[in-house]
Amino acid sequence: MTYPLTLPQQNIWRLQQAFGPTAAALTVSAVFHRPPDIDRLREALRRTYLQTDAMRLTISTADGEARQHFLPPGEPRFTVMEFRSLRAMRNWTRELAQTPVPVKRDAPLWHAYILRTDGKLGVAFHCHHLMADAWGLYLLARRLRDNLLGGTAAPGDYADFMNNEQAYLTSPRRAKDFVYFEREFALCPRPVYLADKLRPSLAAKRWSTALTAELSRQVDTAAERLGTTSYALFLYALGKAVAELRGVTRLFLGTTVLNRMGRRELDTVGMFVNTAPVLMDFLAGETPEEVIAAHTGRMIGIFRRQRCGYTQLLSALRAKYELDGGLYDVMLNFQNVRMDTAGLGADFEWHFCARQGETLQLHVHDWTGEGVYRLNYDYRTALLGAGDVRRLHRAAEGHLRAVCTGNAQRR
Repeated sequence: MTYPLTLPQQNIWRLQQAFGPTAAALTVSAVFHRPPDIDRLREALRRTYLQTDAMRLTISTADGEARQHFLPPGEPRFTVMEFRSLRAMRNWTRELAQTPVPVKRDAPLWHAYILRTDGKLGVAFHCHHLMADAWGLYLLARRLRDNLLGGTAAPGDYADFMNNEQAYLTSPRRAKDFVYFEREFALCPRPVYLADKLRPSLAAKRWSTALTAELSRQVDTAAERLGTTSYALFLYALGKAVAELRGVTRLFLGTTVLNRMGRRELDTVGMFVNTAPVLMDFLAGETPEEVIAAHTGRMIGIFRRQRCGYTQLLSALRAKYELDGGLYDVMLNFQNVRMDTAGLGADFEWHFCARQGETLQLHVHDWTGEGVYRLNYDYRTALLGAGDVRRLHRAAEGHLRAVCTGNAQRR
């Protein structure tokens, strides 16, 4: 049985066509502190495969249309890679992240590697974004942990999401979701971009930094005091910095939405994540706290309508209005996951593919649960320099500190 691509998968399919296959690859690796027996690791990987129907997805095209079906269960292959040193292992994995995953009929959309060097053991998982999103990779890591430690997994099936989405596509709710976003667009019909989008190169670099433990704690405390989330404070700070740089009071930022509406979907590996435009309206209140409250209300509206695909929404807006580009070129991705390094005894690393369509993406996370927010700024080198990114970060961090300490200026 074949299935059409889901809305999130359609977004990735268009991403690959526009920006090349490297932009649609995801890579995560881990090095174990207490290496398990290699045969036990191989068996845990095998069990993870058998529990995950998305790992059996394969894509075919006919008349320019992509379709998918599930391969029958079989024996998965895990390549063992030997390295001279841990440094060589890490360098190889980072290069792997910049390698596209080919989409071939009757071929899986992933590769898994067992890595060995100097008495250390690791794993690397490299997949096409059509197969999984970042939350899906977190689930795979958790499933691998359970299989290594003798736990039990209760995975959901991506096929269920495919069927549920088909019902949503023909429902009155989807039409209402489109109307909601069209009304938001009417408040800011001239999108504001951080940089000139006419330069063709998609090459990107990453600049990484972290908040201090004290500021990270203050962010969480301020979010609780304001009745919102730490994510909302980062959204406000980044949006305020971009708005000031461009001299505007309204603009859209892009954000990722998990798009998993129930408990079963939260335990399902697959490509679920959507992107959504968030209207940053700095005239929405007299004080920063009032602006943040308005933005929080907007996010609630977006979360209720997160199944509405951004790519399809953008196509509808382009057909109805004089709109050529997207609604934004800056994105915030708040990755609210915890890698259980204590239980599994491994250091995880998520790798950057070094290509992207947006001018700037900010990824915020505390994967290890250390109470420190780490920030990865991914920027297109044809549009921004490292100095530009640092200046933007300093401005955003300044807004974050001001809100946390109650010293933010009225508009």
